Amino acid sequence: MTASKRDPSHTRPDIATMLLDRLGDDHLGLRTHHADWTWDEVVRESAARAELAREMRRDGPFHIGILLDNLPDFIFWLGAAALAGATVAGLNPTRGDAQLEADIRYVDCQLIVTDTAGMARLSRLEIGLEPDRVLLVDDPKYAELLDHHRTAEPTSAGGPDSLMLLLFTSGTTGVSKAVKCTQARLARTAYAAADKFGHVRADVDYCCMPLFHGNAIMALWAPALSVGATVCSTPKFSASQFLPDVRYFGATFFTHVSKALGYLLATPESPTDSDNQLVRGFGTEASAADQREFHRRFGAHLFEGYGSSEGPALAALDPVAPPTALGRPAHPGVAIVDPATLTDCARAELDEHGRVRNPDAAIGEMVDKTGARSFEGYYKNDAADAERIRHGWYWTGDLGYIDTAGFLYFAGRQGDWIRVDGENISALAIERILRQ
Repeated sequence: MTASKRDPSHTRPDIATMLLDRLGDDHLGLRTHHADWTWDEVVRESAARAELAREMRRDGPFHIGILLDNLPDFIFWLGAAALAGATVAGLNPTRGDAQLEADIRYVDCQLIVTDTAGMARLSRLEIGLEPDRVLLVDDPKYAELLDHHRTAEPTSAGGPDSLMLLLFTSGTTGVSKAVKCTQARLARTAYAAADKFGHVRADVDYCCMPLFHGNAIMALWAPALSVGATVCSTPKFSASQFLPDVRYFGATFFTHVSKALGYLLATPESPTDSDNQLVRGFGTEASAADQREFHRRFGAHLFEGYGSSEGPALAALDPVAPPTALGRPAHPGVAIVDPATLTDCARAELDEHGRVRNPDAAIGEMVDKTGARSFEGYYKNDAADAERIRHGWYWTGDLGYIDTAGFLYFAGRQGDWIRVDGENISALAIERILRQ
């Protein structure tokens, strides 16, 4: 019988407490094609790994690198870090050897969780760790170690101020940075996402985006934990396998990025595409045309949001917002600012096609004038912190505009400006015109 749950109006201050709330909960917490775990079992698997991590802890930052696809152990180690008061650094397996080596050294991993394939890569690198500091989840000895650390009653050494995540930025414009995220911030994010996108306990959340990225953790795993929904996981995203997986699990929700959405829409169309249980999905930077096409083919509504691993939420959903808008500014501190003058930009005047008539005056950097308290900083990168927080404001590094009706729009990255005949033009605006 499912354990009675706390009043959903009362939020918990940290991820560890949210996990312990799930003890005794026999609702499905995690599913794969090969096995299922109730939430009670998820917590106990996490607790066994937390005990193992505590035993293996040595001096220095309690940072655990995870070099895995979306395997069950990745999710168990997220819970383990919360319960042990440790920090997970999700390592991107698509990084080149030199980049991966630099990432591991940068975030001071004292323990790495991987598999045989990951170990083959790590053996070529100078990561500064002895072989016994690497745990292989597909090694029989690993299962034996866990059996020795299963306890009758899981406990927590974590708390709201415990640093839980180091989330790597993409590094597409330079050296990758690691964003700090405490248990308190992730818990707040979980509850906010659950409220914003309507997560409920009956949801079945399909996790096809990589768990080393904030998208899967902040918009899917943590909200699912907050309401006790079911998380379903496959090792990697596959456009051809997406619909079979959704049907197999009975998935109602998923997250995506725009490139993955493009791959899905490029798959051959079938009259049975809408024969699935998907209700909604969440992602960023998907065009209005792609959102409409996805709904037409698959029957699910896509929520287009704006967010970042760094923290501050800028947009609030509005059902009457134009398709290309993010919604309305989340609070009065959200503004579009001219970085040169530190003044708010003019409201955007739109033509009948939704194009901005006054881009030079209206498009500027998206800023949260109260966001300095939400951003917890980058790991060992004071210069990047100073670039992100200036004049007491949080600067996103992204372009945007607010129209005369008060709706907020994303207009591309700062590096997307193209200077033509003395005027700035957003490359994203050009892309939208070409799509039309």
